[in-house]
Amino acid sequence: MGSGKKRIVIIDDEKTVAEMVSAFCKSFGFETRLLRGSRKLIQKIENYGPDLILLDLMMPEILGSELLKILKSTESTKNIPVIIISSFADSELAQESLPLTVGKLSKPVHLKTLRETLNLVLGTAAV
Repeated sequence: MGSGKKRIVIIDDEKTVAEMVSAFCKSFGFETRLLRGSRKLIQKIENYGPDLILLDLMMPEILGSELLKILKSTESTKNIPVIIISSFADSELAQESLPLTVGKLSKPVHLKTLRETLNLVLGTAAV
């Protein structure tokens, strides 16, 4: 916990995508936690205390847009920046969710775009 690294929660039901994004983030010097989309996420997010959340929109247990609304209406999580990361990043659902986020990334995620976005949002200079 005292590592000083920025913490990122990755919420995606596609395990391979989540692991790939996590590996990218770790290679940039961030600490990550992978979580599956479920209604029990808020407590796990609160316990981890992330600096950023990367959130998939389309998940079987709960839509990312629904989870986003919960995150932004919960006192302990409302100020955590959220980036939508989805194959549907240009969909109507994503557009409706955008005002509650700090941005969006399309799948497949490109390493350079991810790095630039994380640096911009977190104010870091990851290499």
